[in-house]
Amino acid sequence: MDFIAPSKQKELRSALEKVRDAVVVVCGPPGSSKTYSIEKTAHSLGLSVEYIEDIGMYRNMLPTRNTICLTDLDGYEHLSKHRKRLERMRNLVIETRTLLSIGKMLPNVVTVNFGKVSNRKIQKFYGLSDAEALQVDGNLHAIRLYKYSSGNEAMSIFHLLGRLFHSKAIDVSKAAERIGIYGRDRFIGYLVENCVSFMSVEDICRLTEGLSLSDLGDMHLEYLIWVVASSEKTGPKGFFSFRSFRGVRSEHVCSGICMNR
Repeated sequence: MDFIAPSKQKELRSALEKVRDAVVVVCGPPGSSKTYSIEKTAHSLGLSVEYIEDIGMYRNMLPTRNTICLTDLDGYEHLSKHRKRLERMRNLVIETRTLLSIGKMLPNVVTVNFGKVSNRKIQKFYGLSDAEALQVDGNLHAIRLYKYSSGNEAMSIFHLLGRLFHSKAIDVSKAAERIGIYGRDRFIGYLVENCVSFMSVEDICRLTEGLSLSDLGDMHLEYLIWVVASSEKTGPKGFFSFRSFRGVRSEHVCSGICMNR
């Protein structure tokens, strides 16, 4: 199912048709089908998509005319650092969740704004309960964590993170075993991406120090869980992102299942 309205697809197509002459910026919250829509539309235009970690790798045009560069950019510091280079680049598509004013900071930019995906559409397509749909809250990245969790226990990685960040009682040893199903690196990626929204500066420092203790093996993971569970929370507002670091794996969190990044 394509969750994006035809009018928005048409707007994105029009923007990508100008990618050789302007930087295309696609803004929207996590899980609003930005990446999937970009890739699908680009392919329909005969363009291949190359994802790059660091825009500093490229200068001006990309190697081939029929290739567009797709990159994530969510930090103002990174934007400021590469601003001059960005102004000169073509065939570039920037995907962002936080830099909503980036179009005003760079010249010659075409901006396409995505909104949250309809909860009703998500609930109907994936067969979610009302409670699950409410928790997903328009974020397609969270679908796998609810609908396709593995194991016999009811608690998915999503529920586990929620309990950690909301200071609810948790068995550290069992939590570590559960995390093993999904992968240590992916879980750590979730922690790093979301801890700023939940934890104090002091506790984030403790978490950062704990990340350097990887030689502790299984005890390392239990220590990280304990740090988060015992930390003083700063007023949870909801998860900011459900992407695992691309540096950990090239696949997206929900690739092969929803393909609606």
